[in-house]
Amino acid sequence: MRPTITAGRWCLILASQETPPLEDVTHTMVVDGVPRVLKPFGRVETELYDLECDARQERNVLEENIDVARELHRAFIEELKRLGAPVDVIKPWLRCKGLKP
Repeated sequence: MRPTITAGRWCLILASQETPPLEDVTHTMVVDGVPRVLKPFGRVETELYDLECDARQERNVLEENIDVARELHRAFIEELKRLGAPVDVIKPWLRCKGLKP
């Protein structure tokens, strides 16, 4: 699960520090009655997109807009708290990849 926070021109897609490396994870699903082992594509990282300039979300601009990402992340955590989310739901999202202070 990866929460997506959209506010104005920005779209932040979070990746928790607790997310295991997907290179090491496999999933089995049944397709047409046949079990298939699937491996996900690539690494999961936090992503930020400027929807005004990149509506198709092709260029991650997290590094050059880290303050925007941190503010959206802070607002997301505050909203979870306001809604009364349990601590175990909030905890994985307190530390996200790429958002170190």
